[in-house]
Amino acid sequence: MRRYKNLRPLVVLPILFSFLSACPGPRKNFPIIDAHVHIQSLREAPPLLGAMDRLGIEKTILLASPAATFDPRSGGFRDYEANNRAVLEIARRYPDRFLPFVTLDPQDPLKLEKFKQDLANGAQGLKLYSGHRIFHERSLDDPGMEEIYAFCESYKIPVIFHVNAGFFEEEFHAVLRKFPRMKVVCPHFCLSTIATDRFERLMENHPNLYTDLSFGPRKNLETALERFSRNPEKYRRLVLKYQDRILFGTDAVVTSQPGRGEEWLMELGRIYRSLLEEKDYDDIRYARGRRKGLYLPAQILRKIYYSNIYQFIAK
Repeated sequence: MRRYKNLRPLVVLPILFSFLSACPGPRKNFPIIDAHVHIQSLREAPPLLGAMDRLGIEKTILLASPAATFDPRSGGFRDYEANNRAVLEIARRYPDRFLPFVTLDPQDPLKLEKFKQDLANGAQGLKLYSGHRIFHERSLDDPGMEEIYAFCESYKIPVIFHVNAGFFEEEFHAVLRKFPRMKVVCPHFCLSTIATDRFERLMENHPNLYTDLSFGPRKNLETALERFSRNPEKYRRLVLKYQDRILFGTDAVVTSQPGRGEEWLMELGRIYRSLLEEKDYDDIRYARGRRKGLYLPAQILRKIYYSNIYQFIAK
């Protein structure tokens, strides 16, 4: 399989990095890779690029999605192949800015052949939704998915796997035990920011498991920001404990709907950066008040923003 050519490690003078890492406050001008964005079509790429430039986001992983991601009224796992084509075309046009992850339907008997073709067309990873409650039509460890897991493990293809661990933890454990070398991101702390013992159990048992710091739709985001603000030291300890396996992500869903343009993307990115970088930050749009952040040290920010993603996709 081909290697990932679009990510090139930033060359930093060691003496400069050592000095910056020792500074007491966070350094805010690291390059950033957003590991979790959904986009409806090519026409939404310009506002996304504009927001990326203003936020200092060097590259973004685009996750292909079913229609329900963009319009909740669309029932079932539909129209994902059209979005596969869209993210592949966006990455083809902007190869230095985007990395496309395609998706597949676990019930499609031709899923492996289609996935191989998407890889030949430029896909650099796989996004799975079957751990989402509304798309959970078969067990995660269903034998029909083993050919996909085995293929990804064998060829070191990174997988971003949405799993609600509150409902499907044991199924997820079974997959990760059977395919221990498959590198997987379970985003949103595996939906376990309340049951952090469950999140730690997953991370401790599976060394190839990563997570990202995104929280999902607006209501989920508001709730999570409030939860982190009430007990920032608890979540700071958790981030420090797994600092080598946490990625930055916004879970932005970029559509042509009003209010989803460049300014909205800017505000969303600013909120996530403030959560990581600041002791206190204004969060008027999302939680209507002042919030406490994690105030992570510079060397941890660099891992989350930039270097952990290379470890995740490394061959």
